[in-house]
Amino acid sequence: MGRWIMLDRKLYYVIAKILGEDFVTGYTEKFSTRIIVQKMLYLLTHGVRSPRVSLPYSWSFYLRGPYSPEIAHALYYVNEVFDEIPKEQVQLSTEETAAVSHLSQTLKLIEDQRKKRGISNSENVFEAAATLVYFGERKQFDKELLIQKLKAFKPNIYKLLRTDFLSELVTVLNENGYC
Repeated sequence: MGRWIMLDRKLYYVIAKILGEDFVTGYTEKFSTRIIVQKMLYLLTHGVRSPRVSLPYSWSFYLRGPYSPEIAHALYYVNEVFDEIPKEQVQLSTEETAAVSHLSQTLKLIEDQRKKRGISNSENVFEAAATLVYFGERKQFDKELLIQKLKAFKPNIYKLLRTDFLSELVTVLNENGYC
């Protein structure tokens, strides 16, 4: 039982550190928040050459991209016992601290591009990024192929985000070791 409480605290800590505490406490309330948190955690735990945080949860490809039902359950649990969770900092390893910092910096680059191009919906960007990384882990890097796979599997996201933004997104993800 203690191991799972520690993992739940680790989830809480990394989500709050990267996205803000509102994304932990609001997880059960808004579907868009759940999408963003799930995709951020996927990015944090995956990537071809990026630093990672190790979490023992399994992932599968679902309607909105990579998804972990185990993380969903853990975060619902965290919300149920939120007031009882010790808020002191969780000790991350040096590698995990580097991964949190690296992802935060990568997300800032992506967010800057999103704003620059006038894209209002962050959840679509997180969904696209996690999906591109999911596909990118399975093949030799090919920017055009990744974008075409995204178009085939997620035509609405492709249409909403436009080729120019998706091209920049793949570039940022590749340059930062995610695909």
